[in-house]
Amino acid sequence: MSETPLQRLASHLLGEPVGPWIRARRPERKSWRAIASELEQATGGQIKVPFQTLINWAPDPPTTDDGSDATEPAEAAS
Repeated sequence: MSETPLQRLASHLLGEPVGPWIRARRPERKSWRAIASELEQATGGQIKVPFQTLINWAPDPPTTDDGSDATEPAEAAS
C-alpha cells in the first residue's frame, strides 16, 4: 500500500517512515491517542490526526487465541 500525501509529509517531518515510527510505540502499549499526541509534538504541530488515522496507517498485528503475535514464527515442535 502506498503512502498518502499526509503520510509522506509526516515521514518527511519525522525524518523516518511514519508507519514504523508508530509501530515502534505500540509494543510499549501506548494508547493510540497518546501516539497521536506524540506525533503532533514530534512534527512541531504540523501533523494533527485523529487516533483512528494512526490505526489505519499502522494497525497492530493480528494475535492468536493465546494473545501472542500471529506474525511471529511459531517455535518448532521438538
